[in-house]
Amino acid sequence: MTQAAFFCGIKSDIPVGLTDLAEEGWKSGVQMPDMDTLRPMSWLSTDRWKVGSVICDFHNASGFRAETSPREIARRQVLALRGLGFEPMVSALFELTIFYKNSVVPVSPHEDLSTVLSQLAIACDQSAIPIESVGLGLEPGKLYIVLKEQPALELADNVHRLRGVTRSVCGRAEYDVTFMTKALPNISSNRLHLTWRLLGSDQINVFSSPGQSSEPSLLCRHWLAGQLEHNPATCALARPTVNCYRKDGNISEEGLETESSDSGILTSCTRVVWEGGSVRLLDSTPTSASNPYLVIAAVMAAGISGITNKMELSLSESQTVVERWLNRTPQSLNHAMECLENDQVMKCQLGTLFITRFLYVKAEFEIERIEKRSFSEENKNGGDFSDFQNERDLYLLSL
Repeated sequence: MTQAAFFCGIKSDIPVGLTDLAEEGWKSGVQMPDMDTLRPMSWLSTDRWKVGSVICDFHNASGFRAETSPREIARRQVLALRGLGFEPMVSALFELTIFYKNSVVPVSPHEDLSTVLSQLAIACDQSAIPIESVGLGLEPGKLYIVLKEQPALELADNVHRLRGVTRSVCGRAEYDVTFMTKALPNISSNRLHLTWRLLGSDQINVFSSPGQSSEPSLLCRHWLAGQLEHNPATCALARPTVNCYRKDGNISEEGLETESSDSGILTSCTRVVWEGGSVRLLDSTPTSASNPYLVIAAVMAAGISGITNKMELSLSESQTVVERWLNRTPQSLNHAMECLENDQVMKCQLGTLFITRFLYVKAEFEIERIEKRSFSEENKNGGDFSDFQNERDLYLLSL
């Protein structure tokens, strides 16, 4: 397998413009199975044949883990946190859109999907994907799956598996699903809501202040400050498609609301939640179109920066924090990519080579493709064209 496989375009485009890969002769590597991830695929198995899946790590021609592999990038951040004495724990709420087969007609929220949802829950259970619940949302076509708290890398593995399980089970029941962020113009975006805790060596949540479990600790504030500082760069990985930046309904600045209530403090897309006498951080920045390995890697890298540099954040000065979010949160993929390119800390933490290749592929195979098609249709139809339709043509079946 060639290492260029990590950097194919959204339509499996070959990145011929990545000259460093060409100069290396498009070197191949080896997929090394991580046998701890071997899982049965019960819905594809029969009495005669048993089918399973295993996640592999890509090793380059020299026999080392490829530094540009998303799973390896995430693994490095986990190891960095462990080096500081912490274990990242994450749970997730995963949203997607479900359609009637071979159409873009969303399934009604009133339709009885109990059979397929039960099949999906059973398939996840038999594949050792620890889900808490699965169900339909209140909007047409909205499907959600909640994953239980688990170590960060395992969470990313299971979100990755969940895509295949959901697509397969729903497809067999005559439904199509997409992980495109905004597949329908009048339906809210599909998000990947992540809830974080950091455990110390004594297995105690270090986001809670000692003796005051409902108060964010100093370390938690450092972590939040890192998220705030590097949010512009993180957005390129958490919201990695042009479609991710479409606004939702009547929200003028998507994801930038502020809220103070008994349930927590909302700072942009990060909420400090007091649950069960413990502090957790709920991050709703990522969309379902994102790569789970890159998302958790970016969040951990930003948090590590906040901790190691002892960045300051005062939650009482919420208005100042909100203004910083409003001024710094990218409103387009182009802007987010520019922020990622200019964030030297994130480039160093995630890998300059990976960032360079990632930015190239996004620019050439997504941004330029949509811009060229929109310009062509504008000239052809006298201005009667739809950017949204172009996005859906590009992403609907690819995600």
